[in-house]
Amino acid sequence: MKASDKQTFCSSDSSIPYEYKPDDLVVALSSSGETERTIHYAESAYNPISESTPVVSITTNPDSTLAGIAKKTKGLVVEIPGKSKADRADYQERQFLGQHEPLTLGGTLGELYTLEFILDAIGSAISTEPVMEYHNKFWNKVKSYDPDPSQFRRLHEMLPEPINYSNPRDERAFPNKTIVGGLELSGVIARAFSIRLAHCAGEDEERFVYFYKDAGNIAARKNDLVLIFSGSGQEFWTRVLEPVKSVEAKIFAVTSFGNSPLGKMADAIIEVPGRKEFRDRSKLENPPKDPGGALYEIRSILATEIFIHCLVKEEKISIKAVESKHSQLT
Repeated sequence: MKASDKQTFCSSDSSIPYEYKPDDLVVALSSSGETERTIHYAESAYNPISESTPVVSITTNPDSTLAGIAKKTKGLVVEIPGKSKADRADYQERQFLGQHEPLTLGGTLGELYTLEFILDAIGSAISTEPVMEYHNKFWNKVKSYDPDPSQFRRLHEMLPEPINYSNPRDERAFPNKTIVGGLELSGVIARAFSIRLAHCAGEDEERFVYFYKDAGNIAARKNDLVLIFSGSGQEFWTRVLEPVKSVEAKIFAVTSFGNSPLGKMADAIIEVPGRKEFRDRSKLENPPKDPGGALYEIRSILATEIFIHCLVKEEKISIKAVESKHSQLT
């Protein structure tokens, strides 16, 4: 098969095929191996009468439902280290005691190790280097980033506070919100951060966070925070943000270039090295050809995960509060 003939779909794509062919491949990611939506897509690959579509299951639990689907489709189970929900008997007890933290680094080990596995596999295939040789070289580059704590503290200071529904004195009819944006791969990081940040509120609180493409009409107001992920810091964002600036909303940028058009326009930045150049005229970011070209994005997702971890500890957000923020629809 020619490279141009290959098609890749994500389960969130509206164009994902409803039926799989035997020569297709389904890669299913679920740390617990019990995520209903993931199991639904993977189970569709099994055909008890004729040849099934092979499923590659990436999970922390080799005895999970998802792993079982991979085995019966003659696929592959990739076991990733991390905390698992497999032991249902004491899972709730561990949650109550704070031993399993889904909003902190300890609770996302499975997802982070999965990211590491996928990047190593892709990078090794593209570079033709042995996996561990590529792994050591690539992750040493990632780890060479030395974050500036003061920049993260500034982001915390600028975040709009959650609204407290149990406090009768909290009479804000229109609480301030955070709008998160980004293009292409930076947009993927931005969307993930917006979801994580929305979970960061107390049990009777709600933090209003939106990804800028999720709703048809998100109007920024005075003292709202608009947070943009753009490695290049391109001029496109300055044109988009001019109306935002005019209503006195705050702008925060996560970029590789503090002296870029976006960096200069922002009220504050987190400078994450990795992007080699910025574009002045194009709307699109430079698409990376391999993981080595996505150092900005990889460092950004790790940096924002650490920020979420610190935010949860700083604001003493309980696990019960976190779980109350999880969507019932996804």
